[in-house]
Amino acid sequence: MSAVLPGAGSGPKITTKFKAKVFSFADVVVRGNKLTLYQISEPLEPSSSASASNPAPFGTDVNGTPLNDPIPDTLVDPTTGNVVSAPAAGQPALLDRFTVAKPEVEDGVSVHIDGPQQAVAGSTITYSVRVRNGSAYALNGAQVVIHLPDGAAFAGATSDALRVYGAQVVGTVGRIGVGGVETVEVSATLCRSLSARTMLHASAVLRSSTALPVSSNVAPTLIVR
Repeated sequence: MSAVLPGAGSGPKITTKFKAKVFSFADVVVRGNKLTLYQISEPLEPSSSASASNPAPFGTDVNGTPLNDPIPDTLVDPTTGNVVSAPAAGQPALLDRFTVAKPEVEDGVSVHIDGPQQAVAGSTITYSVRVRNGSAYALNGAQVVIHLPDGAAFAGATSDALRVYGAQVVGTVGRIGVGGVETVEVSATLCRSLSARTMLHASAVLRSSTALPVSSNVAPTLIVR
């Protein structure tokens, strides 16, 4: 049995079967709320076979500059399966780049947090966050992140849909369709050492896989005796 199929390496170059003049690869980078795709060529030689009649035989890069020639094909002996071409290395080129950003929906999405105007130190209070999606987009994977004030600690039970990370309580509501309304309620216990006339401030942020985050108002609570 031969190491490779008969005739291997003797056929036409595979790139002739495609519209592209060179092979390319994709690299996707996600930073924050932006996704950028980079299309990168195969390794290229330091020189080009371009001529006046054909100034870009292998196409151009992202800036419109003609590409150098690709490095030679790797040749395989069809009998032994050994590589018989000389080693080659080259520098790839950036062929294309585009960025996908989430839309801003602050004008159409409302996030409102309510809490008691006054509370006694050591008591348990409830914050309620109401989200209304009046934008043109359904919000997928939506989460309400409630920022508890200093001196307040989460007092409820966690679940798959409600998680606590320090002073942040994350409530997952899933998909909020256009016109949809969701409410998340969170209980918090106030520290007994809080002094009278201390003002606590809670807030919330709506985040999703569809749009940029939307911040809420600030809910103030005055500590009384």
